[in-house]
Amino acid sequence: MYQVNIISKSSHTELDSGVKAEYELKENAVVLVNCSVKELSKIEKNGNDLILYFQDGSILTIHDYYNSDNTLDNSLVFKEDDGKLLWIQHLDDIQALDQKIYYQVIDEVDPLLYHDSAMAIGLPWLIGAGVAGVAGVAAAVNSGNDSNYSTDSRKELIFTMALAVVPIFQV
Repeated sequence: MYQVNIISKSSHTELDSGVKAEYELKENAVVLVNCSVKELSKIEKNGNDLILYFQDGSILTIHDYYNSDNTLDNSLVFKEDDGKLLWIQHLDDIQALDQKIYYQVIDEVDPLLYHDSAMAIGLPWLIGAGVAGVAGVAAAVNSGNDSNYSTDSRKELIFTMALAVVPIFQV
């Protein structure tokens, strides 16, 4: 068994840690496993759980890593013996991963954490407002009887308005 640290993405605090076979996630988190990724033999999704099988026979279960709506934002990171951090990729739609493990080397877990909780809470409202604004402009342009706008210029205006909304989503 290996040392595991569960770090909250929103509060940046450690939610749980230890050398246990099972952990339960109650909020979006980074799961940091202190062992080489080479020790891993298989990753499996079983319902809402992420199950890690190791070459030494030990099994680590992370309960509620997933949910049925696929809306959770959890991250799995391995800390190698030399301190290198490997962020495991493509865990969204796996059933069983026992061949190639895709990862990205990261310097620290900080980029995986949320940095502006007010923005995270307000983002759905901004998205809704942006979509509603673009839809409103589209409706106004399409329902207008002004003959000065050709169909092409209406499409160009809608496209321009859509581009104006996009930077809001790149937080």
